[in-house]
Amino acid sequence: MTTTKADPKPGRWILPLVIIGMVIFTYVFVGNIRDNTQPTDIDPIGIGSTDTTQPDTGSSIPPTTQSTGVVVDAESIAYLERITELDANLTALYTTMLQTNDDFDARTVAYAAARDNIRDTINPSFVSWAADVKATVAPESDVELTALSTELAGRADSVVQATIDILAGLQSSDTGEARAAALADLKSQVEGFNAAVAAANG
Repeated sequence: MTTTKADPKPGRWILPLVIIGMVIFTYVFVGNIRDNTQPTDIDPIGIGSTDTTQPDTGSSIPPTTQSTGVVVDAESIAYLERITELDANLTALYTTMLQTNDDFDARTVAYAAARDNIRDTINPSFVSWAADVKATVAPESDVELTALSTELAGRADSVVQATIDILAGLQSSDTGEARAAALADLKSQVEGFNAAVAAANG
């Protein structure tokens, strides 16, 4: 009878089997990772790709800047600002003259008080205003403003003459016709001055 000799170390085969299993598992696992990380949208020959880069022609055109602003001469601006101020002064003086006339007509101011106010205060103020208008000269380089300056100087003289006529009408022996006519003339001259300045600023 043959007796089978038992393996004295039955567990010695376990470790090699484990190592072989780990090697196989690692090989399969790494292979799967490589397969999953391969790009699927690469065009190997460049078909379907669009190159938006413009070819260099060797020359470039610099951009141009266009300005739509209007450059106004500083002297012209200063002139317009000054005549606008004088225009406002004229309106204030005209209002004072009308108020004095209305007070006299309403008999809230005596004749002597109205006469003295016009002769000693209002009319000299108009004369001073007219002198300022004539002293305000437009720049010679601006033809339109030069013409305006001449027009305003003429109107300033007419304004002063109208105030002189108002005082003369107040002192006349008529029933107020001369004074009314002079007031109408003053109104016309003031409105003309206002309109000319407004047009220049428009």
